[in-house]
Amino acid sequence: MFRALASAFRRHGPLRFCYLVVYNAVYYLARRDRNEQPDPMDVAFDEGHGVETAKIREIGSLDIPSPNAKYAVRYQASDKDLARDALARLELDWPGYTFIDYGCGKGLVLLLASAYPYKQIVGVEFAIELQQIAARNIASYAAPEQQCRSISVVPGDAADFVPPPGPLVCYFYNPFGEPVMRKIVERLETRATENNEPIVVVYIDPRHEALFRKSDRWENSFRNEAYVIFCARTQPRQ
Repeated sequence: MFRALASAFRRHGPLRFCYLVVYNAVYYLARRDRNEQPDPMDVAFDEGHGVETAKIREIGSLDIPSPNAKYAVRYQASDKDLARDALARLELDWPGYTFIDYGCGKGLVLLLASAYPYKQIVGVEFAIELQQIAARNIASYAAPEQQCRSISVVPGDAADFVPPPGPLVCYFYNPFGEPVMRKIVERLETRATENNEPIVVVYIDPRHEALFRKSDRWENSFRNEAYVIFCARTQPRQ
């Protein structure tokens, strides 16, 4: 705890640090009266695999060294059944693809994606505490269906993240607001155009779906009430 406070003081300076202390004190006092208990099925998953993914974390309770924290939403793990349904819908040559979870939180979807033989699985997360929890979960996780063990977490802001070369599956669970999402979509569009490489987007709770629909670089391959799947066109529609 002392190390975390000292680190936050160095990064934010005295004024910002004091603001964060007060903000988080108010947050925890308000939270005492809220009944936000994890789903028992999520708790059972965690206990069965020796991980911790279920507990909700509000942005105000996390130390985030990025100005884009104001566009972030709270950590709440993806619905496992929904994520599994979306991942199972993809028909890919998995060993050629890198799976990326933008705003991976504690890494639940990274673990679920490891049921497929991806080339590698990468989570991007800017909250330091969540990075650490995700790393512990990856180290602890073991399941008979696991086919990919090359799993890592990249610390940093998703808006600045440059994906590794090769075909991509990009997963989003409404992780941030429109300004950050727009930067990522633009980078992926440029990547698809310049490198002529496949990019598949799985977008759960797609609140900024219009960013994809307004561009002729994206083809909607599936949509239901919960999520949408887009594939990048290497050439715009004629």
